[in-house]
Amino acid sequence: MVKPNIFITGATGFIGSAFLEKLISFHRNEYNKIYCLSRKIIKNNKDVIFIRGDICNKNSYSDILKKCDVVYHLAGLVKHGISFRKELFRNNVLGTKNILDLCLENNLKVIYLSTAGIFHSKIDRVCDKSSKTLEEKIVNYYCYTKYLAYLEVLNFIEEGGKIISIMPVSVYSKKSPLFLELVGFLYKYKIFPTVLLNRSLSLVSIDNVIRVLLSIKIKNIGNRRNESYIIADDEIEILEIINELENYLNIKVIKISMPIFLWRFVLRVLYVYSLLFRRDLFFNLDNFNFLYGYLRVDLSKFNSDFDLVRGDFKDVFKNILLNLNNKKL
Repeated sequence: MVKPNIFITGATGFIGSAFLEKLISFHRNEYNKIYCLSRKIIKNNKDVIFIRGDICNKNSYSDILKKCDVVYHLAGLVKHGISFRKELFRNNVLGTKNILDLCLENNLKVIYLSTAGIFHSKIDRVCDKSSKTLEEKIVNYYCYTKYLAYLEVLNFIEEGGKIISIMPVSVYSKKSPLFLELVGFLYKYKIFPTVLLNRSLSLVSIDNVIRVLLSIKIKNIGNRRNESYIIADDEIEILEIINELENYLNIKVIKISMPIFLWRFVLRVLYVYSLLFRRDLFFNLDNFNFLYGYLRVDLSKFNSDFDLVRGDFKDVFKNILLNLNNKKL
């Protein structure tokens, strides 16, 4: 049996680098050549051929795709704030369109890492496989760009493309940008809105995301149209996160009580500040809406497709706090 050549975007990113490490360690013999797109110059090794290029510049990698059979499209920018909007659209929408156009042209199968955030709205919502996106209520601009990328996926399928989409909820690990920023904000400013305390986060560990990506059988891609999986493995209230932080770091977070409309007014003022000075704060309207709009995933439904291990966010969160405490000392 001829082993396929694969092409990976986002291989140097948060999830992509973890995926590549596991792929080489446990599945290297399943593939012939592994090509990875990178903006930086990275020296090739015996397992990986790095291609210097930009996902938004087709010419930088189009010739390589002609040699491949499968594309793992893991690239994506995760940022919340006004100054990132142009970059978010460029990477998440135009970059995805470029990849899918070339995959359609070369008849390549695609495994695409999206986000359950396309279903995440400014209102509480329970998400399942039949859920529809609510374009007018999408929680922030990052999720909106991923929704636009999802429309490109639907177009790709309509034109005969073969793709499987993986849609994780908030991904956590010891290096998770979202939680490192949240903890950093709480530790530095020691304030938090009471309106967010009873909100919850649906979570999935990076190990389970990688487990799903690696478990997909290439021969099955395209057998069913619009095949997508929303994955989650844990859930936690924000109040629990704050309590853990207070106890572990021996600090006191002041809970500020104010109606939600006043919070949104204050954050819109800060939005103007960001526009004028091109400086984003972690506590901005995008992040506020993300934390307030609760996207709930029924864990019993979505993990039946894969052999997922129940997550342990609290244990990982303690490691994040330990690292922060060590830096403080």
